[in-house]
Amino acid sequence: MNAPLRRESLARLPLARSRIGGALLAAMGLALAAIIVFTPLAAEEQGAFALGGLLVAFLIGRFRGRAATLALAALSSMVSVRYIVWRLSDTLDYSGPLQTLLGIGLLLAELYAVIVLILAYAQTAWPLDRKPVPLPADAEVWPTVDVFIPTYNEALEVVKPTILAALALDWPAEKINIVVLDDGRRDEFRRFCAEVGAGYLIRPDNKGAKAGNINHALTKTSGEYVVIFDCDHVPTRAFLQLSMGWMLRDRGLCMVQTPHHFYSPDPFQRNLASGEAVPNEGLLFYGLVQPGNDFWGATFFCGSCAVIRRTALEAIGGVPTTTVTEDCHAALRMQKAGWRTAYLRVPMAAGLATERLMLHIGQRLRWGRGMIQILRTENPLTAQSLSWPQRLCYFMAMFSFLFPLPRFVFLTAPLAWLLLGETVIAASPLAILAYAGPHILHSVMTSSRVSGHVRHSFWSEIHEATLAVYLLPVTLMTLLDPRKGKFNVTDKGGTLQEGYFDLRALGPNIVLAGVLLCGVASGLLGILRNPVGTLEFQAYALNLFWCVLCLLTVAAGLAVGRERRQLRERARIAAALSGSIRLPDGTLVAAGMRDLSLGGAALDAPQPAEAPEGLAVILTLETNGEMLTIPSEVVQWSDGRVQLRFAPRSAEDEGAVVRAVFGRADAWLDWDRTRPDRPLRAFIEVIRSVAGLFRGDSQFSLRRRRTAGSGGAAASRPTILPPPLAVPALHRARGSRAAGLLLGLALGAPGLALAQPARGGRGRPRHPPRLLQPAPAWAAQRHAAARLRRPAGRAVRHPRRRGGDRCAAGAAGRQLAGADPGAEPGLRRAERAVPRRHPAGSLAPGLRADRVSRQPGLLRRDQPAELPLLRPLRGGVQRPAFRPAVVEHLRRLHAASHPAEAAAGPRSRAPAGALFRCPAAARRPAASGRAAPGGRPGGFGGGGARGRRRQLLVRGAGGLPRR
Repeated sequence: MNAPLRRESLARLPLARSRIGGALLAAMGLALAAIIVFTPLAAEEQGAFALGGLLVAFLIGRFRGRAATLALAALSSMVSVRYIVWRLSDTLDYSGPLQTLLGIGLLLAELYAVIVLILAYAQTAWPLDRKPVPLPADAEVWPTVDVFIPTYNEALEVVKPTILAALALDWPAEKINIVVLDDGRRDEFRRFCAEVGAGYLIRPDNKGAKAGNINHALTKTSGEYVVIFDCDHVPTRAFLQLSMGWMLRDRGLCMVQTPHHFYSPDPFQRNLASGEAVPNEGLLFYGLVQPGNDFWGATFFCGSCAVIRRTALEAIGGVPTTTVTEDCHAALRMQKAGWRTAYLRVPMAAGLATERLMLHIGQRLRWGRGMIQILRTENPLTAQSLSWPQRLCYFMAMFSFLFPLPRFVFLTAPLAWLLLGETVIAASPLAILAYAGPHILHSVMTSSRVSGHVRHSFWSEIHEATLAVYLLPVTLMTLLDPRKGKFNVTDKGGTLQEGYFDLRALGPNIVLAGVLLCGVASGLLGILRNPVGTLEFQAYALNLFWCVLCLLTVAAGLAVGRERRQLRERARIAAALSGSIRLPDGTLVAAGMRDLSLGGAALDAPQPAEAPEGLAVILTLETNGEMLTIPSEVVQWSDGRVQLRFAPRSAEDEGAVVRAVFGRADAWLDWDRTRPDRPLRAFIEVIRSVAGLFRGDSQFSLRRRRTAGSGGAAASRPTILPPPLAVPALHRARGSRAAGLLLGLALGAPGLALAQPARGGRGRPRHPPRLLQPAPAWAAQRHAAARLRRPAGRAVRHPRRRGGDRCAAGAAGRQLAGADPGAEPGLRRAERAVPRRHPAGSLAPGLRADRVSRQPGLLRRDQPAELPLLRPLRGGVQRPAFRPAVVEHLRRLHAASHPAEAAAGPRSRAPAGALFRCPAAARRPAASGRAAPGGRPGGFGGGGARGRRRQLLVRGAGGLPRR
């Protein structure tokens, strides 16, 4: 299925719509690459050539479109390869053993960086914007689904929202089972699951950690599909209806992965002075890398927020337990078995990010160890059943975790001259600038163009510098022996009463920063001692500049370890909802939502005569046609703003809170809305972050002070711990051990063989006591005693949101209005940002889907006011299902977008991936008063094919966007 989508995307490139054009383009590119890479030039000539190349890159960057982006990536790759060719041919000096070792080590690090750069360009050259596929009209043919929520030592308050949100998923009740997989075997979890009607499953031991937990659940359930949510990933109600369509359309798909969106800030966003302006670290992967993998058919499982076909998982023997990154390993094995994977770039679940730097480091340690384990034991480059693009995408995912050693070399390389007097690049400083400068500048410009919307310039270096010293021994140890290591769980939740320096997370980088400061001092002395214009002066100046940049990078990493205090147990989420507050005397006060969390909400509402603190009120919210009532208490009410604390009295009330906060389908539509990258501005952000290191609101501490609040995962750590992951001896990829040894020796790490964990009593497996009852034979049927009432499904029309400005009703509300005549085809988000103009007849700014459904008078003139509702299913509970009228409406949209196929008759079929795609003619804006192709004059996007296509259908109380 990916091949037709890929061909359709590539067909938009100039000269690529025919074989002759493609061959001509390739021949021209190869000829240009040979000229740029292999033409020898003197230093002065190379300087002029570099300036010309930068001018060409600047001119190309002025153009918009994918072709210009590919041209920039190709030019950057050629300049980088030219630099490597120059380094190999003209800059190696073997005059001494130490100089030879350091010089070759730097060259290998640069070669690694260039390989990763070129592979990244190829991986993200054309991200695939896959669109959701509608489900069949008859809900009786929808498949059965088992939803797994594995947990081990997390607190119930962390897991409870996920359970309640899973119970509210819009799916026929007789076709879905919610199962909590508790490896902690806790009575409070069992009681809560019995109260709300969720399945609860334990096992006699904890072998295989999370992978073993899931494999055990597979033997106790029988659903056609398996959905896995980490215990802190809370899904929206529309998750299944949005993601399951592709599985039914393509029977060769084994998995549909969706983004991991984090609604709480990570340590870089929370602790740095400029952290609020920096995109979340995971946005680069889920916003760009995974869509790029999907283009090449190499999307891999990320452990959560995914739909998996049971037969595919059982065909490979379940989730692999031989590595600590079982998710990627499972996807690799399923694809080697002939299955395909897909990625849907629509956020439909949200979770907690790692909150402390030390926890963040521990999580990355597990990821790095697991990916290198896969590289050693099941090298994707040797997988004959995978295509070469698939092999390279998987290889890139694993190879990139070898960054600690090259990053450490880059950070310490200038010290070779400043402290040891050794030359690592045998060339004049001006020649180094002429060759290395274009390589660096082109990569910065192109990376800003390709990934600037998900990762700002220079921040990848800061992320790597923060983690490199910790990951270095782990990566080298795993390269030598992939059996080492165990699965670790990341704690989440909790508060912090005061800020502090986490010296456990900063110790190695503090030492590194001290050594770099010594290098800076030596460089300043060298500049003062040598006359201006001499080679020695130039060498000291160049290495001093390099050392200062490295010091800034390390100092920014140190600033991440300056933990800020956190008094709020729940992260607040911006929202624009309408509602009312009922006072004890029955008075209703209209209110507009500002933000809310699982613990409370902030609203704009006129202040009554008396509203003391602790006053019990009832908050009523309207979300997509569902009225939610939440018992609350007043915290503060003044100046037209009220702060409420939720006071749920039952599981039903807690479910209402979860649906209000997480269940809305449009809750995370702005997940990737960040400020565009500007390299100079990004560098200023780095300077601000370093300056924040010297603020005076923290103290030095060797341990973090954390409350044992309800959000603390460590507060409820069970007494029965699982054994460390036992990894059996496996077949190793040929030559991998030798390659690891050579790489370590070449970069001057003679002691890496000693980086092995000590064996002792703690490494022995721990087994649960015999008094623990065995795992129950849980039946694959829904609990009949479910007490939570499922909310009714409803179909409403969803106007497009308007990008840029905020809604007047709330600080972070989205303005939904108008149409986007210039939008390119493909679903990049569930909704598209539109221009700021509001044509006559369009929706008023600030409206949301839930309000439009209640105010039909605000709909367009040509839009029907009466919308088809969802029919109730068995059991008297109203469940989401397509009415024939809704399905027919979607077909009309497709026919309007593809008139040639509609004229060919009902047997004609749209090309793969082309459902509801608007042709180029329909995307052109219609002039005022003139009719668009097949449409009405002017107005809301011109009407007709283009105007009708912009109506998003949102089904269910949580909303189901459909095109």
